[in-house]
Amino acid sequence: MIPQTQVAAQPGTQACDLLSFISQVETWAARWNLPLYILQHDQKKGFDMLQPQGFYDAITAYGLPQSIIDLDRSSQMDVPYRIKMAYGFTDNFSIDGVTKQGGSLSPLKCVLTTSLCNHWLSDLHSSFTGTLQISSTNHIHQTPHTPQDNCTLQPSMIEAMDDSLLLYPSLPTLLTMSQHAERFQATYGWETEW
Repeated sequence: MIPQTQVAAQPGTQACDLLSFISQVETWAARWNLPLYILQHDQKKGFDMLQPQGFYDAITAYGLPQSIIDLDRSSQMDVPYRIKMAYGFTDNFSIDGVTKQGGSLSPLKCVLTTSLCNHWLSDLHSSFTGTLQISSTNHIHQTPHTPQDNCTLQPSMIEAMDDSLLLYPSLPTLLTMSQHAERFQATYGWETEW
């Protein structure tokens, strides 16, 4: 379910891992004299501010049981809240349809929602000619030496929690894909800063 280039769900992922990956891709592109355009965006809102429908759409798209959606909806019905003010707490009031801030499910919901975006961009990516296909020199020369030489990585979107990168060897393709990503993300309440 989680795309290869979405490291957000992997424990211990740090910003240096993303920088290391970019460095390796840059070195590979320089080796093949291939231009590389990278656009980074950052989420301006917390994971718990995403629309719950993104998580529900991911559950449906991946064929997971409807009971997960039902359980999540029930946990978001009539959630009591109080606000701490300078003079103490307000009276309780109820809200619906929002993941409680700092909730343990917030990162998982975000990862599943963004994985849909990643898969969608990958599907669009296959119809463009100016896309990135990373493989070993042995693969390119059709002289495989190890099983990994038969692998090709076609990244469309690289993600590490609230940072996402789009990388393409063509500026027009990068701009088109960033517009598609923005449309997808706006649907579920993302606010990004490119």
